[in-house]
Amino acid sequence: MAKYYRTVITYEVLSQDPYSFSNLAQTAYDVMEGDCSGMELNTTSEELTAQEMAERMDAQGSDWSFFGGLEEDLEAEEETEEK
Repeated sequence: MAKYYRTVITYEVLSQDPYSFSNLAQTAYDVMEGDCSGMELNTTSEELTAQEMAERMDAQGSDWSFFGGLEEDLEAEEETEEK
C-alpha cells in the first residue's frame, strides 16, 4: 500500500489593502514581483489512511485516479477492517 500525506501551509501576506486570495500562482507573483510581502509561518504534515485521503480528495473535488492505486488501497483497508 502507498503512503498518503496531508500538508497544510500557513502563509502570511502583508499589503496596503486587504489581500484577496485567488490562487497560489497569483500569490507568488504578488509577493515576488508585486507590491506585497509574504512569509511562510507554519507547515504541518500528517500521514493519512487511504480512506482519509479519499475523503480529502472528495472535499477538494479531485479525481481519485490522480494518485494511482488509491482505489486498490481502499479495498485493502476495507478487507483488513472486516477481519
